[in-house]
Amino acid sequence: VSISMNAQGPPSMRLPTNDTTLVNLRSEAGMMVCANKGGSLSADRFKPGPWELLGFQAVNSASEFTIRTAHNTYVTVSDGGRLMVTESSTHGSVGKRGIFKARYVASEAQLLTLQCIGTGKFWTADEDGILTCSAPTAESNESWFFVQIAGAASTTDSSKRAKAGRLVSESSSDSD
Repeated sequence: VSISMNAQGPPSMRLPTNDTTLVNLRSEAGMMVCANKGGSLSADRFKPGPWELLGFQAVNSASEFTIRTAHNTYVTVSDGGRLMVTESSTHGSVGKRGIFKARYVASEAQLLTLQCIGTGKFWTADEDGILTCSAPTAESNESWFFVQIAGAASTTDSSKRAKAGRLVSESSSDSD
């Protein structure tokens, strides 16, 4: 798989720039990314549920986003590179450690990498479900996440899992 990145992905995969899109992220090991109520993030869930919903909201460009959790918190990066959630009144108040550049792996339209604007480091998920944002490059497949629109059907066959969902131009609102 080529690791050259396309910042916006193909037209059918672009995240909208004016609203929040709810997605699920699945690590390369096949586990769902989850925002735990205690403030941590992990990639250790078998199937999507309410805590696995992540809201991507564009900020500075079509490829930079804040990420909101089901707990109405935002994903940020600690000084040590740990991914965590923080209470924040708006997506604009999270700071540079809470803004992430999304890039698609060129030959795999549903593989996404996430790079923290504040640190320049990339998200990784190891096979034990530990999420960090400390990789200097996105060359490792531990930095690649399958993207699926929330609610899209998934399959148990890992070869088909990457094709189960796709980001589209229409957006979903997460306001309650």
